[in-house]
Amino acid sequence: MNHSNYNSFDLRNGEFDLLVWSIPNEVINGFEVNNFEEVIGTSKDQVKAIANGLRSRPKSGSISIDRDQALILRNALAVVLQELGVQEFQTRTGFGFQDGEKILNRLNDFIQDPN
Repeated sequence: MNHSNYNSFDLRNGEFDLLVWSIPNEVINGFEVNNFEEVIGTSKDQVKAIANGLRSRPKSGSISIDRDQALILRNALAVVLQELGVQEFQTRTGFGFQDGEKILNRLNDFIQDPN
């Protein structure tokens, strides 16, 4: 496992910028997410609060998110990948679509791990 422990998910280089800056921006400001709270798992205000809280952490150390944050960010990432598609994802986030899928898979593994 690539987690510091089973209860937190360590964000690797680049993942922080995608998950904490680009993805929240897209689901809040980029396009309309129908049934936002059902699809993402929380309100727009809570997504903003999570992103702002993570953004305020010093980038010098490792950044970890808990399982609840991982679930919300995973849901948002899945919606953005689906909505934007291969070329638009790259254009709007600065990250390759395959990179987004790899991060999505890492988040899925972490969320599904019962430990």
